[in-house]
Amino acid sequence: TVKVSANLTTPNIGVANGDSFTATGTVSGATITDGTATITSGAIASVTTLTTSGNITTGQGNVAAGNVTAAIAAVTTLSTASMTLTGSDIDSSASAITVNQASADLDFVVEGNGDADLFRTDAGSDTVLISTATATVGATLKVDGTDSILIPVGTTVQRPGTPATGMIRFNTTVDAFEFYDSNSWTTAGSDFTVIASQVFNGDNSTVAFTLNSSQTTASCIVSINGVVQLPTTAYAVSTTTLTFTEAPLSGDVIEVRKLTTTQTITFIANAALTASIEAIDGQAVVEIVGDLNPKADGTQDLGSAAKHWLDAHLGSAVFYDADDSATVTLSAPNVVASSVAFKLPGADGTAGQAMVTDASGNLSFAAAGATISSDTSTNTNFLLYFASTTTGALTAVKQDSGLIYNPSTGSLSAATFIGNLTGNASGSAATLATARAIALTGDVTGTANFDGSVGISIAATIAANSVALGTDTTGSYVAIGAVAGTGLSGSANAETATFTVTSNATSANTASAIVARDGSGNFNAGVITATATNARYADLAEMYASDEAIEAGT
Repeated sequence: TVKVSANLTTPNIGVANGDSFTATGTVSGATITDGTATITSGAIASVTTLTTSGNITTGQGNVAAGNVTAAIAAVTTLSTASMTLTGSDIDSSASAITVNQASADLDFVVEGNGDADLFRTDAGSDTVLISTATATVGATLKVDGTDSILIPVGTTVQRPGTPATGMIRFNTTVDAFEFYDSNSWTTAGSDFTVIASQVFNGDNSTVAFTLNSSQTTASCIVSINGVVQLPTTAYAVSTTTLTFTEAPLSGDVIEVRKLTTTQTITFIANAALTASIEAIDGQAVVEIVGDLNPKADGTQDLGSAAKHWLDAHLGSAVFYDADDSATVTLSAPNVVASSVAFKLPGADGTAGQAMVTDASGNLSFAAAGATISSDTSTNTNFLLYFASTTTGALTAVKQDSGLIYNPSTGSLSAATFIGNLTGNASGSAATLATARAIALTGDVTGTANFDGSVGISIAATIAANSVALGTDTTGSYVAIGAVAGTGLSGSANAETATFTVTSNATSANTASAIVARDGSGNFNAGVITATATNARYADLAEMYASDEAIEAGT
């Protein structure tokens, strides 16, 4: 037995089996080794290796060592780089074993065989983590895995005797999850009990009736003429057959209320059937009767950023302003020749731009007004566009196919020009804005007003003795001429006609005809009345009887 009342410093302390080592001061040394002895001291410090199969008891001192293999009792503070327990228990005579009593940002980690974060308390976020080292805001307990969590499982009888709000368990009696709300246990499943009715008529002989769905005796409530029958005593049900103990009488009305527990509800409606939701059998379609409204104004979304609707088929879309006092409605035309699809731009445009299409439904932003440039070389006829604008961008123009301009030639053509025209112009005008007088002066006078609406005619007057025929050597002067007389005829009735005189002259003895000599210069006549100054022959061989006295010398 060694008892030391002062501080003891030694490189090596050996205590034999069955002996004891007691020190009231501090024991410092390299090694303390004993068999089954009891070491009692005020403090054991700076010990490299402390090995004992007995007990190490300290009062209010500390045990500090690199490797400690021992059964240690009543230790105030144990500070070590690592500690290995040969046993399987950590016990304390106190009311609790506290880890991180200093409330530092120090995690407590229990590693698994293949999971370095099997159990972790994240001191910084005050959360408990399973299989993860990353905390999630708002989750006091986070389990990061792909398998499952096994919650408490038990019967209805095994429910907690004093339940609290928020408790959750799996009830094997009803085969469903259940939770405790503010005052009772509630099933957290998706099962629904549906009641369907089927009616038969008795005939005083038939005892078996066929149901349209498989049922049991317990799932059917059967009444005859409104009187509920006792199950198993009055009837029994097996699959789709309802069998009565006695045949219902003729005229009896048999009603079967079938109770079916299902996880599928295909139709939900109000009592008046003015609002309903129906899942169409065999189709991926849900039909709604009535309006689909949010519980409160402006509180719900239709779809989300992660889950959006593929297509929205709407007759019109109505948008409300901030105070719900007015709306903006978008709708399709009454009649569309073919379907039209528009794709919105990928980004917003700049101030003052407008949305335009590429004729394939792709919308983009472009300048709202027209782009005006100079062109004096293109040899093509262009339609002229015009508009009435005062300020701002040119947003609306019109064109007329009758007004054309060619930049190359600088020519402008139109069906009609109204107003004053200066310079050279080709084409014609229908009328003049102001009729103009056209007058002839000089030897020939006349006047007429001309505005282009009708042809012009001038009544001209030639002054007397004002035209000398010899002065004009071109053309003809006889406009109307005629010859009349015995044996003569002829006429002309055109300014350029040749005036011809025709006679009936002949050398024959013809009455009322002009005498014409023949080719020998002769002509024939019956009686010639004339004075002869010469005779063809000088001597007359014939004798003429005179009809009167002839004077000498005749």
